[in-house]
Amino acid sequence: MKKEMIHLHTEVQFDGQVQIYEREKPPAFSYYHVLLFICHSIFLFSFTSYSQNDTSNYFKPVSDSILKEGIEIYECNRASKNSAEFLIEKLSMEEIFGLITYKKNKAIHTIFLKGNSKDPEARYTFSYPAPFNAENVNFDGESRPLSEFEISLNKMRNKILKLARKRKSFFTNYAEIVLNPVFIQKEDITHVFLISSSHDNSFIPLGNDYLLVFDEKSKLLSKTKIHQNLIEVPVSGRDTLQSGQGLASFHIHSELSSPFISSTDISTLLMQKETMNWESHVVVSSEYVSFFFPEQQILEIITREEYEKMSGAKEKE
Repeated sequence: MKKEMIHLHTEVQFDGQVQIYEREKPPAFSYYHVLLFICHSIFLFSFTSYSQNDTSNYFKPVSDSILKEGIEIYECNRASKNSAEFLIEKLSMEEIFGLITYKKNKAIHTIFLKGNSKDPEARYTFSYPAPFNAENVNFDGESRPLSEFEISLNKMRNKILKLARKRKSFFTNYAEIVLNPVFIQKEDITHVFLISSSHDNSFIPLGNDYLLVFDEKSKLLSKTKIHQNLIEVPVSGRDTLQSGQGLASFHIHSELSSPFISSTDISTLLMQKETMNWESHVVVSSEYVSFFFPEQQILEIITREEYEKMSGAKEKE
């Protein structure tokens, strides 16, 4: 069965029983971490030649998988944003209470829901054929019942919202942060990514993201925090350093997070690339260093040991 992706774009609202937390600040970086990052210019300079060696090729299946999933999530997010902006500018949001964006048979569809949340109708439908192009969209302005497939997505959507509203929610609520669920269906299992976004354009929100896995009966099988906190990466200034090839940004993954950059990181960086004044993003973990170039959609992963050899950086005791 082909993999299908569904994106449910809903601003998850928390009731008054849930404490509103202040956004956590990025963790302090040691001199060694900053030194690693400054030496990023050496990697940029030798990027083309280094990417051809055996070490880089060893991680290519991993980087290709992360990059592919990140781009798929990004395309669904972009379809949601484009469709919503068109609706707000050209039509009416009066009857709308939410939307669902999903990818099926390579095409991406965004439906705007009206009525009640348990048995809604699709008021508007936007369809983006493959390959995805934000400017190539078909619009249907006729109200219609949800398809059987869309009904199942709406049931899952309601379960996510119910889980988020619990007093002791698994999710952390940050001021000015919205969680956007993205659904990726693999055979009978559905992976649901909850990704942070913000209307504050002064920073890019990374982290505060989650993975929930459901079975074919919409039973929750597992839930995982992809990052352990919210990481604010400013579009300029703090945590962006000048390298030999231009500005770059970075963050660090702890032992509890993925050793590599996550697909949710990639999706968010692609969504925000127009607001960035830097050209690449680096994720450092205890064993690996990931380099992502949003404009070129290139991801390279190397070992931290290899990177230290290449950069000449030495850890300071």
